[in-house]
Amino acid sequence: MVMIEYKWDKAMLDTDFAIKMNHLNEIDAIVEYLSALVGKIYIHEYVYENEILTPRRIKEQIDHLVTEHKAEIVGIDYFNDDYSKLVYEDTKTLLKNADPNTIVEGKNWGEILSVAFAKATAMRYILSDERNLQEFLDIHMNTGMNRDITTVRVSDFIVAMKDANYKRKDTYKLWMACQGRDNIDWAKEMFKNQLWPLKN
Repeated sequence: MVMIEYKWDKAMLDTDFAIKMNHLNEIDAIVEYLSALVGKIYIHEYVYENEILTPRRIKEQIDHLVTEHKAEIVGIDYFNDDYSKLVYEDTKTLLKNADPNTIVEGKNWGEILSVAFAKATAMRYILSDERNLQEFLDIHMNTGMNRDITTVRVSDFIVAMKDANYKRKDTYKLWMACQGRDNIDWAKEMFKNQLWPLKN
């Protein structure tokens, strides 16, 4: 493990990001990489109990980080003041109403709850590879102030690994493992030309 200052002090972990990180079979990337770059990882209890179900290896990695106090499962019971609970509930309602595709305890629900928790705790980052999430947050919730929530996508994580002096080949393996079969050619070019171009 490369020892560095944390790139992100704390962040919510969304389902899709965790699933993609798990695609690298030869290493437990959530344990080895994610916890090295994020100071504390938070997972909403709804995501943990209802969305990160298979393969079991994902939850095992998260459980390991919980025992090491590098991750925490959180929800409404985390709050000990009424104001934070109000912000959480109001944000949840705001985002649910803003997205007609959201279904309570269905499509996008874990993502909505994760963002609402981040907002209520002034957490600035959510690890999610949802392509349109940042634009959605900027339109419906972010205000341009220093407490705005930023989406950390897989590409951002790969660049952070590069900056942290991980080996190029290891970073490339993770990047490619996170891609779908239809994106292989695009992913190779993206890595070579934008994420980690070699110096001439």
